[in-house]
Amino acid sequence: MLWAILSLLLLVAAEHDEGRLCRRGAVVELDGSNFDAAISECRNILVDFYAPWCSHCNALSPQLDEAASQLASEPEELTLAKINVDKFTAIASRYKINEYPTLKLFVDGIHTDYRGPHKAELMVAHLRRMLAPPLSTLQSPSAVKQFVERAGDKLPVFVGFGVEVSTLAELAQGHRLRAWFATVDQEGSASELDLLSSDYGLTVLPALLVQHSSMNEQAVFHGPFQGEGLASFVRHNLLPPVTTLTYDNLELVKADGRPVVLAIVTGAGVFNHMKELAREHPEMLFALLNSSSPLADIFYASKVLVWDGKTYFYTRLHAEVSENEVEMGGQISALVEDFKNNKVKRSIIKQPSFMEQLMGFIGQNVLYIVLFFVTIVVFLQSMDWAQPGAARH
Repeated sequence: MLWAILSLLLLVAAEHDEGRLCRRGAVVELDGSNFDAAISECRNILVDFYAPWCSHCNALSPQLDEAASQLASEPEELTLAKINVDKFTAIASRYKINEYPTLKLFVDGIHTDYRGPHKAELMVAHLRRMLAPPLSTLQSPSAVKQFVERAGDKLPVFVGFGVEVSTLAELAQGHRLRAWFATVDQEGSASELDLLSSDYGLTVLPALLVQHSSMNEQAVFHGPFQGEGLASFVRHNLLPPVTTLTYDNLELVKADGRPVVLAIVTGAGVFNHMKELAREHPEMLFALLNSSSPLADIFYASKVLVWDGKTYFYTRLHAEVSENEVEMGGQISALVEDFKNNKVKRSIIKQPSFMEQLMGFIGQNVLYIVLFFVTIVVFLQSMDWAQPGAARH
């Protein structure tokens, strides 16, 4: 009897949880009857405005499911939801949804466009950053390690020691979705200050530390903390010394402003060599690009090049590039020197064709639908002409 009662209570609790709009661990399907209630009841809710015929929407769906699972244990409650705006058109009109998928983050009913990555792991990191304050204040040097661990390894972490809050506040606000920022007072016990020296190599304060946990890399800025020097240090350290170029960070690479030394490869055989070059040439950004990526096509068949981040790329004069990625390291070094000495060939990146631009503008699925209807019209017209006695002019 007791087991029956317990089972009944568990069943009721499960059904109650499934009926809640603001719940963790799963994506909530919204409709016209509960959308407004969800926005009102859930303090933080990310909504995917999708259409069932949209291939990009279908690709995003399992990523949202995985992200919801990962976010279930986060201290900041966040609900992931979706709504079919092809069916509930009034909601699509209200939020001016004209492309799919569109994601919006609602915080206390106020919405912001989500323009971050769509891969689950990166999405979780991006959402975590969106919900956090632009600049955190740490009470002591010993709190730094906890802050770095909580931030994760998807975004760089900037921590100012003895740096005025007002000095970092504007930069933190401007780059809040690209990095974590915190300040900590330099006052602390002798053991805490020794910890700064042993863990982070900080022997002189004030200082601004940046850590790229995924690459086990860090850099330190000792000033001056006024003027362009600080802003330049932050901008050039939003990416690790050697990054992998993808569509997710393409705009960030362009915004960096430095020439990009790019190796188009199938593996990571040149990674360590490029790390050494990055230390020797901080005025340049170093990146790897997978040869199977569509981005590689814009550089034609080039394997080692310097890209200006805009229209042009540069290669060595009369030089063959080895397919062996270990040997490629020496050719990258030679290219860097040739580029600095202006002994390179300049080429224009491949521009998208008219059809590629059209598909990018209106979307692949919409284009297919238009072509389908054009085909039907042409077919019906041909059938009409084929009818006996059809008028001929």
